[in-house]
Amino acid sequence: MEPALVLAHPDGDPFWNMACDEWLLARAMASPGRVYLRLYTWAVGTITLGYHQQYERAVDVRYLGDTPVVRRITGGRAVYHGQGELTYAIAAHPTDKIVPSLNGSVTASGHRLAEVLQVFLADLKIEAVYARASAPAERRPDYLHTAPCFASVSRYELTAQNRKVVASAQKRAAGAFLQHGAIKPHGPTTPEHPALGADAKCLPVVREQVTPERLLVLTKSFARAWEQVTGQATEMYQFTPDEFRAVERRHRLVATHPLEKRSFD
Repeated sequence: MEPALVLAHPDGDPFWNMACDEWLLARAMASPGRVYLRLYTWAVGTITLGYHQQYERAVDVRYLGDTPVVRRITGGRAVYHGQGELTYAIAAHPTDKIVPSLNGSVTASGHRLAEVLQVFLADLKIEAVYARASAPAERRPDYLHTAPCFASVSRYELTAQNRKVVASAQKRAAGAFLQHGAIKPHGPTTPEHPALGADAKCLPVVREQVTPERLLVLTKSFARAWEQVTGQATEMYQFTPDEFRAVERRHRLVATHPLEKRSFD
């Protein structure tokens, strides 16, 4: 069995971060059995939008300031990622022989990935549990467009001491999937960002910025959690020059059209 390839990318440009996740999905789509695990942080505080969200309804531009906004290719709702804040991505093309436990329904794979995150958080001394059902507010017709992601808990999202600590979204295409999400070990800051409906007089605050050195430690912990839950070995990885250039090409596209609905279907 080939190992999962593990990447750590500190202080990423927001458009590069999304471009990298998208490129990893494209590679997984073309490579049955391939698994990528990635942990990264943000060079500047950024708002990411869910694929189906309406920008005008999700973001109050009066309070946006110079905060970048970029659309994800995954669903869900808007998230504010603070500068230096931790985010994870898993891009995989499971088969009957390689991580077969992920080669099923969204529900089944979501459950298994939640286990990985739960083990990872336990290594950080955070006892997290996953929600068995979505919060009632999730059923409101306007909720997708008007509520920030950390405002409620969806099925298989993780909470600790009644606070949501991981918000995830998934995209599936051609037998592969990308799941990525924000990891806020101490729960979301208050407010997340004025443009997402918080008090406009307040500024977003990040409780903990992850240094490049700390990110490497966390990435190795994440890899161990993956090995424990899935049984697949892992290997630290860096992009080849050709791969880096391919991500850069995607980066230019995302930076030029950050709100465009980019698709792989």
